[in-house]
Amino acid sequence: MTLGIDVGASAIKVVRLSRTMKGYRVLGAARRRMPAVASAGDFKAVAARTLHEGLPEQDGRRTGVIGLSGRDVNLLAVSQPNTKPINYRTLMRYEVDQRKGSDGDLYADWCTLRSPDAYTPQYLAMVGVAKSSFVDERIAVGRLARVEIRDAVPNPLAVYTAYRNNYDVEDGVQLIVDLGATNIDMAMVRGGRLVFARNVPTGAGIFDAGIAGMSGIGAGEAEARKIQFGSLLPAQEGDPREEELRPALRTAAGQLMGVLQATIQFAKTQLQDKDLAVDKVYLAGGGARLRGLPEYLASALKVPVEILDPFRRLEGGPSADVEELRRLPSDMTVAVGLAMIACGNGRDEACLSIIPDGVRRRRDFYRGPFYLVIAGAVLLASLLALTVIAWTRRHAQESALAEFTQRTQTTSRRIEDLDKIEAEQRDVTAKVQMLSAQALAGRGVLDVMWKLRRVVPEGMTVRRIELVDLSERPHNPLPRKRCLFHAPGRGLVLGAVLKEGDGDVLTLASGEEVSLAEVGEVKTWLAPSKGVQIEGEIDENVKGGAGAALDAVKEHLGDPSRGISAEIPYQEATKDKPGWRTFRILVRLE
Repeated sequence: MTLGIDVGASAIKVVRLSRTMKGYRVLGAARRRMPAVASAGDFKAVAARTLHEGLPEQDGRRTGVIGLSGRDVNLLAVSQPNTKPINYRTLMRYEVDQRKGSDGDLYADWCTLRSPDAYTPQYLAMVGVAKSSFVDERIAVGRLARVEIRDAVPNPLAVYTAYRNNYDVEDGVQLIVDLGATNIDMAMVRGGRLVFARNVPTGAGIFDAGIAGMSGIGAGEAEARKIQFGSLLPAQEGDPREEELRPALRTAAGQLMGVLQATIQFAKTQLQDKDLAVDKVYLAGGGARLRGLPEYLASALKVPVEILDPFRRLEGGPSADVEELRRLPSDMTVAVGLAMIACGNGRDEACLSIIPDGVRRRRDFYRGPFYLVIAGAVLLASLLALTVIAWTRRHAQESALAEFTQRTQTTSRRIEDLDKIEAEQRDVTAKVQMLSAQALAGRGVLDVMWKLRRVVPEGMTVRRIELVDLSERPHNPLPRKRCLFHAPGRGLVLGAVLKEGDGDVLTLASGEEVSLAEVGEVKTWLAPSKGVQIEGEIDENVKGGAGAALDAVKEHLGDPSRGISAEIPYQEATKDKPGWRTFRILVRLE
């Protein structure tokens, strides 16, 4: 896990990012306010405890980049002549050694801001120098919080990195100002590249000091009043406490304006560009939240002033902390830039790290080719070991499979034979059913004639018996399609198909739904739909009445167990034979 850690005078901000195909993703972010420190010696322990509280729970090693700012850090732009790269690096090493001195109380580093081209014939580099005691303290804060610090980067370079990865290249010159409580970190950008950086040991605390001096209150109460009532917007009728603070805030804003104008003038001198002019200002840091400050600076500098959003192009996770910080995003600008550097961004451009030689050697070891070779060798050995293990397991599994196959060969052959017998049985049963269906009609006629001899009462005359086809008749309720299939756990099933639905589902006459995917092959055929029609006459004075006598005959002719049903579709009094009625009985043979 790589972290960007911004240790401020009143709060510690931590951001954890990961690289993605499109840019960066926020894995976590936290802002923790530091308790008051009684003495300078207690700062390290208090800061480490506060940092640890803002870190997510993790058992593994944490690595990160920590920011440097304040009066103990100095940044200087240096121009070098257009010479061979090896000579240029020699000149810069000499420059760093000169700045660092021989006492060992300073750490230093350098980076290239611009190489010679058709428009600028010189190298533009930046040298960063910091007190060793200050840097060691920051590294110790991380170590006490169980974070291995790989880089210590000046905050102005982190501010630039956050801007570069969230905004497109703009015309002109942009000045990014991170307004902290006790420090102002500034980066000047031209054509998307860093050309100047500076940190000034003053900050938004001048607003608190102005309010405290005017009202005779403490710094903490002054800050609370500034947050609640402070505003640099044009005066309007409203809360009188806002008007009480306005003179002190305007005085402090004037001081801030002086710092910005002095920085622009200093950049002209450092860059030897008397025509240098700022075209746009971006504000960041906690001090940027003062109402009306962007409008005040825009009016004084005569250029647009905008609040910098360091989360503008980042994929934010669903973390509640991140959502809370999105409402005040400018606070996290330095931490976001440091986290981007921790992810590997900016090592070859506009980035320097002011760290002890021991920390530098350890960092370079992890980034160097030797470490990569060792890591590659370990990975190769792991792959070879896994390959051998996989080959051994596969050989053992293949042997076990061969043994199992040999043992189950006889059972497999029996199962295949049973499958063949089951298929043959299904075919034979289907053929028998189809042949039986053809003979069903003749058998039905014989059964009807045999029953009529037994049940026809005296006074009833049968004139005609014929075999009729019911398939063409309307309102034929009997399904003609038959099916035969093998159901698991039931064996062969013979049924009549009532409906063929969607999704390969059959509905039988019994109401059961059958899925073809479960039963496999289904044999179907059309069964003949035949019936026996009986016509005759009956005396209305027959014993029990003609209606009752016909109903008795109909009941005897039907046989539900064999799928034979009978009905009387027609009966009517004769016109030429008084006292008699004609009738028709239909016997349906399934």
